[in-house]
Amino acid sequence: MEAPFAKGRDLAAFKVCGGSMAGGRRPTYDGDVVIVHRELGGGISQPVGARLEDDGFVVKRLRPNGILDPGLSLIPAERVAQVLGRVVRVV
Repeated sequence: MEAPFAKGRDLAAFKVCGGSMAGGRRPTYDGDVVIVHRELGGGISQPVGARLEDDGFVVKRLRPNGILDPGLSLIPAERVAQVLGRVVRVV
């Protein structure tokens, strides 16, 4: 089942550490693995994987102008080095 899902897609997997995305309609929890489709950009309010300038990687909801919303406080666009892609699966 996983091979057909991954075939032809540029995917990356990240293990979630922390619970800042544990609320809402599509929560992720500490210990989950998120699959990011690197060819899909994130739409507004969609979860994305991103690399920050100084803090490694995060999974957050995308807001207008490249701002990431972790739920408690916003991560300004100038701290976002790269949006890696949209989260397409949580395991």
